[in-house]
Amino acid sequence: MDQASSPGNDRRRNNRQQQRAPDKENIGMIFGGPEGGDSGAQQKNWVRRIYVGDVSADPVRRKQTRREPIVFTDWDLPATGGDHNDPLVITMDINGVDVARVLVDTGSSVNILYLETFQKLRLCRTQLEPLKTPLSGFTGDTVEAEGSIVLPVELGLGDKTVWKRMRFIVVDIKCVHNAILGRPGINKVRAVISMPHLCMKFHTPGGVGEVRGDQRNARECYARAVKKMTKGVNVIS
Repeated sequence: MDQASSPGNDRRRNNRQQQRAPDKENIGMIFGGPEGGDSGAQQKNWVRRIYVGDVSADPVRRKQTRREPIVFTDWDLPATGGDHNDPLVITMDINGVDVARVLVDTGSSVNILYLETFQKLRLCRTQLEPLKTPLSGFTGDTVEAEGSIVLPVELGLGDKTVWKRMRFIVVDIKCVHNAILGRPGINKVRAVISMPHLCMKFHTPGGVGEVRGDQRNARECYARAVKKMTKGVNVIS
């Protein structure tokens, strides 16, 4: 038997791995909303589906259309270069209106539209669908949503644009951002994000489309958020 793979060595290796991985507390991000369903039973079924394995033969792979690969180069870097810690804040078309200060947040399980922005889009509360599941942020506080609404969203420029209908959770919270594009929206357009480049790219019928982050807006939002926090105002950013 090879000494490197002896039972004694395996046990010692497992013990070392367990010692290096103590139980830790988790600090999450924004979660809740209708992800996986809007009731306890629906969410349990959604979780169970992750653990169901397929014991049948490998499925026949469907032929996929060959598409242009998505890549990021130094030409995609912002003017300040890639050495920064700025968030990705973009402008995107929501319901036919260019909405600035949209935070792209892979840590959010929902797309969020703040009530003030909802009203500026000239939408009515009667258009909202009721929502049972509250939202929870990294402070642990829960927020009852005003409701949810499905709106058309367009990303990209020129002939390299993608159009999708996305569900937004409307919340009555004062925030420096107008909206949050969370995982549902990001995955809806199958976007690939590069934080050093402050850029989001995705496939469109006309080729690879892109949305670049607004670095000045991102820093202004951060400065305003810090200023509000020093005044004792609770914000989610």
